[in-house]
Amino acid sequence: MNLTPWQGGKTGLRNALIAAVGGLGLTAVGAFVDPRRAAFSYLVAFTTWCAVAVASLILLAASAKWPVVARRFMVHLPSTIVLFAVLFVPVWLARGSLFIWVSPPAGLDPVMEHAIHHKHPYLNTAFFT
Repeated sequence: MNLTPWQGGKTGLRNALIAAVGGLGLTAVGAFVDPRRAAFSYLVAFTTWCAVAVASLILLAASAKWPVVARRFMVHLPSTIVLFAVLFVPVWLARGSLFIWVSPPAGLDPVMEHAIHHKHPYLNTAFFT
């Protein structure tokens, strides 16, 4: 049996690239219209897809037997973790509007202010750098 290499995938790759560029454009528009809401939306999307990549890495490292059908797909997902390091940059740049403990506002509730002060040893940007 003489099989030729698979030559397909160009249409799917082009469509994925168009969707990615369109999504990036819509994210940029959202960042201009409402930066805080766009940052939260980006954080949700980033966390979701990063969790999928990390979970597939854990399942592969644990040599799980149940995901036999999805194994070929899951083998390639951990390679995207490097991409998530680059995609984390917008989260880091928007940390002031995402997390209240980065720069607490002046008129904050005293209970919340006490909680932020109590958690300051690990809730600060220097802890994560």
